[in-house]
Order: sequence, then C-alpha cells, then structure tokens
Amino acid sequence: MRNMILRMNWHLLLAAMLGLVSAHAPGQVYSTLWGEQGELYDPHGRLPNFAYAGYRFGAQPPQVRETVASVADFGAKPHDGVDDTEAFKRAIAETDSGVIEIPAGLYEISDIIWIQKPNLVLRGAGSGATIVHVTATLEGVRPNMGATTSGSPTSNYSWSGGFFWVKGGYASTPRVAITAPNRR
Repeated sequence: MRNMILRMNWHLLLAAMLGLVSAHAPGQVYSTLWGEQGELYDPHGRLPNFAYAGYRFGAQPPQVRETVASVADFGAKPHDGVDDTEAFKRAIAETDSGVIEIPAGLYEISDIIWIQKPNLVLRGAGSGATIVHVTATLEGVRPNMGATTSGSPTSNYSWSGGFFWVKGGYASTPRVAITAPNRR
C-alpha cells in the first residue's frame, strides 16, 4: 500500500511539473528595423534600399544569351570531391563573351573566381540543381583583417565579400572638350 501511495505521489508530481512546461512555441520575432511586412522601415535608417538591385536597376530582365562553353569542357566534374577552381578560371579566361554553363551537380572551389570582362555570364542549372561549395575562407585566401570601432579584430569580409568577384567599368570618350576650369 505504501509503494502504491509513493507511486501515485510521484505521478502527481510529474503531472504537475509537466503542466508548468508550455507546449506552445514562442511567438514570431520580427526585426525592429523591418517589422513584419516592412512597416518599420526607415529610408534614413540602417537598412539599405535594395529596390534598384540587379540588371539595369531591376527595370528589365537580362538578355538571354547563348551558351558558348561549359565548365565541364575545362575539366570540372560534379560530385568527384576534386577542386574545380582551375576549371572555372580557365573557362572564364578562354571565353570572350556569352554564357558559361555550370551543369547540375556539386562543384568545389577554393579560390576567388574573378570575372573582369563584359558580356560574360556564369549560369547554373537552376536553384538547388547547381551547387558551388567553397572549401576555403576568404581570410585564408586573401587576408583582409580590420578592427571594430572598439578596436576588436574582425574580418572585413564580415560586411562584404564572396568567392565570385565581378569587376568592370565603362570605357567612354568625353562628350565635350574641357577648355578651361569652371569658376565657382
């Protein structure tokens, strides 16, 4: 009888403890800078305006270009566990313009891939189909340490960077000749 009472007391204690634990998930947490639907956005605040990001400020889709090469043509093989960095670099170096295809699969790179020529596109097989896995860190490849405002060391890549770097510019001639400095 005593064991039965102890067992019942134990079960009551356990039930009481479980009652204190909420089975409900915590409520949604939203950014104090954005809110739930952007209602807290302040154009003069810390969040940048990405409304004009993309090709031609997002006003028109990029032109569909013809595929002229594939990283596979330069030795890249998906899912083989071998670094494909040099195949990507050779494909870019040897293709003047057009689309370089990255077929479906997992590719590994360990260095920055630079694109420094116009009209060149790297195109994967779609979201989730082409995966480029980076096996190094930017600090390991190209050290760029800085410091926070309090002096603590930090990587400048905390705020920028990536393993695909696109660099270009416009080469144009002046529209008018400058003949004298302007008086201000």
